[in-house]
Amino acid sequence: GQLQDAELIQVYPTQWKSHFNLGKGGTKRKEQKDTSISVAEAMFLVSTKLSDDEADALLMGKYVVDTLERGDK
Repeated sequence: GQLQDAELIQVYPTQWKSHFNLGKGGTKRKEQKDTSISVAEAMFLVSTKLSDDEADALLMGKYVVDTLERGDK
């Protein structure tokens, strides 16, 4: 169907996390999750508390948009 002609982009966690300066060496998982939530809430002006999965999804999407705008792949 429709996805047959779609250009898929594989995004690794290290790519989008480093784009937002998240998860530097030695950072505990809980700290990474909290930072991801804080960054996403501030960046997208979210008024309700995000889960870490929601925050990660928003930041991954933003990473892809930023990457496509620069012309990277």
